[in-house]
Amino acid sequence: MAKRVEPKRFTLRERDKALLRLATLLLRSENYRLGVSSDAIVMFDVDFTRSRICRAWWRLIAEWLANVYRAPVAVLRTERGRHLILLRELPNKRVELARLRARLKRLEEEVEETWGLINSWKVELRYPARREEAYERIGELFAKLNELKAKLRETKRELRRIEEWMLPVQFWDNAYEYAMDCIRRRRRGEKLLYPHEWAMAVCLDDQHVELTLKRKYTTLRISAKPCKNPDIEFLRIIEPEKK
Repeated sequence: MAKRVEPKRFTLRERDKALLRLATLLLRSENYRLGVSSDAIVMFDVDFTRSRICRAWWRLIAEWLANVYRAPVAVLRTERGRHLILLRELPNKRVELARLRARLKRLEEEVEETWGLINSWKVELRYPARREEAYERIGELFAKLNELKAKLRETKRELRRIEEWMLPVQFWDNAYEYAMDCIRRRRRGEKLLYPHEWAMAVCLDDQHVELTLKRKYTTLRISAKPCKNPDIEFLRIIEPEKK
């Protein structure tokens, strides 16, 4: 039997370029398909073939998404189940960590530089003619130093808060980490506390969740499979409950 060759993955940010590339590639092979990728929008793939109960349980996941993130969720019918797409962009934890670490390094450099200036002005205290200006400059520099140290402490707190386990409402990444945690707990035979956790563990495409965490972005197919009619259809919007 001939081995099926998976087409190479191409990622393009511009819609027109993506459609042109797809049209060109389809001339070579019918196996190419179009998908949408994101590292800021939660997109879950519910697979009905995993269990008959998933035909009802997908709503638990959709309602949890809508209520936790306080945003509508688009529901799309697929050949094997449902696509649930949160209609809200979330910050990316990886990007936020990089930003905070860069800020921390910059603040530490500023603290060191300010201490250097303070020590250089302390030398000027030896000279009576420079003493008054030196005291004034040293006072200003110590005030700046206190501000920098306060910013440094706050940045370190933010870093610790992100690096530790957090509720899944904080970042895009946390939604998939939470889903993967539910899947792993079920595999180990551990108790799941909430109905939506059972639904995630049983009904989500675990390979899609694992690949998302590995690649740091998620992708859903939006074009038809070869030799088939379009099998993706918008069904409805689920709104969050009013508080």
